[in-house]
Amino acid sequence: MERRLVSQRVYDAVQEHPSSATEAQRDATGWISLRRAKTEVLTAELDEDSFFLAFHEWGSFVEYSLGQYAEAHADVVASVYTFSTGQTPSFNHSDGEGHSWGGWHNACFFGVVGRNSGQVRDTIASALTNQTGVPEDVVSARLKDATKLAQVYCRNPSDYLRFKSNPSWHVEDGRCWAPEGESVWYTQERWRQK
Repeated sequence: MERRLVSQRVYDAVQEHPSSATEAQRDATGWISLRRAKTEVLTAELDEDSFFLAFHEWGSFVEYSLGQYAEAHADVVASVYTFSTGQTPSFNHSDGEGHSWGGWHNACFFGVVGRNSGQVRDTIASALTNQTGVPEDVVSARLKDATKLAQVYCRNPSDYLRFKSNPSWHVEDGRCWAPEGESVWYTQERWRQK
């Protein structure tokens, strides 16, 4: 596992005052260059209800697919933002079980800011819908009901959203990065396996 800090400013501060930094911050080998959304961003929308009929969780699908994408596109720098509808379901169309009559469903929107944002968004949508780029053992370990696979739905493209939160993942230097703490991001070598 490699760690990097959220910015060069934070990295320089840790280098200057290591005694006031956490162990994870001191272990950082550099920094990442997060991309911030200045306007609304085109999203892909995962119908979480349909996904959770077939699988236990979707985060690892994103990490593995982004890890492979990043390795093949080492020059791409992009940040991935997420927004979950939570208690207020999405009213966008879905054919998922139990809600096709009204179309409502719990959803997670994925927006990408940076170079090749459309390709990165497509990579995420394909991993969630077809498990593209996700190792078979990872898919098998998270599978709940194979008879529900055809219902998994990720609308891409979906709506434009303004993201106010911090990114959930980041692609840079041929790797997928995830937040570990307030200012620390990490990558796993296994996310790049096929």
